[in-house]
Amino acid sequence: MYAGAVTVNDLWTMTPFADQYWRVSGEAGVSGEALGAISRDLNGNARDSVASSRGPHAHTRAVSDGAIPAYAATSEPVPGKVYELWALSFDLPAVSRAFEAQTKRRPSPKLMLDGANTTSIWEKWIERAWPCHSPAPGDV
Repeated sequence: MYAGAVTVNDLWTMTPFADQYWRVSGEAGVSGEALGAISRDLNGNARDSVASSRGPHAHTRAVSDGAIPAYAATSEPVPGKVYELWALSFDLPAVSRAFEAQTKRRPSPKLMLDGANTTSIWEKWIERAWPCHSPAPGDV
């Protein structure tokens, strides 16, 4: 972000789509083994992959020193653990198909975070992290 006041237009520039958050896995969750398979499926590394259904970006994005997966996680799923599988509205169809393909269970998407979306999450974070105030005399 640039220095200076943050505007509503800045928020829309950063995240213009207002995608809502959905839990795909239902109350039962998804095993670490299945979650790993879902991730590989979404990134085109599994037989009968659904990655091509994501659109023109296929399954990678170019970066200066190679490519990163279109779907990424902060860590590898641990076998034997149970996880919740979430997706944004934009990716919900592809994630739901991968979930069903790998678990043989029908997805049961549930709207999460009281309908909050990527833009409203940013707005709330900015309100807390960057409180607006009038400059004090002598502040630049």
